[in-house]
Amino acid sequence: MPKINLANFREVIVKATLNNSIETVQLVFDNGKIRSKMVSKNSQCVTQLNVDNNVIDSDEFITFNFNEPFMEVLPFVDLIDANENEADIIIRDEKISVKSGSQNIDLHFCSENVVKVFPGDDVKIETPQHITMDVDEKFIEGYEKAKRIAARFKKIYFNVKDNVLSMEASDMTNMFTNRFKYELMETEQMEDFTVCFDFRNFVNLMKVISYNPSLFNIGFLYVTEQELGMMQAKATDGSEKYFLMSRNF
Repeated sequence: MPKINLANFREVIVKATLNNSIETVQLVFDNGKIRSKMVSKNSQCVTQLNVDNNVIDSDEFITFNFNEPFMEVLPFVDLIDANENEADIIIRDEKISVKSGSQNIDLHFCSENVVKVFPGDDVKIETPQHITMDVDEKFIEGYEKAKRIAARFKKIYFNVKDNVLSMEASDMTNMFTNRFKYELMETEQMEDFTVCFDFRNFVNLMKVISYNPSLFNIGFLYVTEQELGMMQAKATDGSEKYFLMSRNF
């Protein structure tokens, strides 16, 4: 009987849904890999995975489709106390059944029409305005400080001014709002700009890349004519890609 590694199953769901910023998930097991290309219902988040299959010891072509996996899948998975996180799995057309000792769970698939799969191979914005930096200790320090303030505003800003890229916790729609600004790096690659991202999505992005932050770099792209921005976090080996679209201030 095939085995499933429950810890790795949880991790790949967290990554594919950007820690629940994306409401549905599709996992395709094929040729020793797990592929997933998901987009949130509001189109603010996109994830693209092409990672090693460390979840199921099977070489079959298998597709899992789940709706609301943080409500309908992970709470059940977390109930299983498995030796070394491994359990038996039976894969059927309509569900998977997981068994470990006296513990049994059934996880039913949703229709493929329910899951929101990103249709392309990459998220592309054509613009000369772009900058990339490593997720280093300085970036993480700035994030840890900014999130203590940004949570109250439910948004976070990134901007370049006078050749300095900064992270900012504030509310730019109110000129009297206090702010915290953290300078990340000097750059001559971009003209002055400011973009705003949903705070929850950014926190979830940081949660996902925290599994191995040194593997990632973060990039910012900006289209001046449309005042449109995007944040992208990509693993250096191309196995994981995450994208956040900017929102109104």
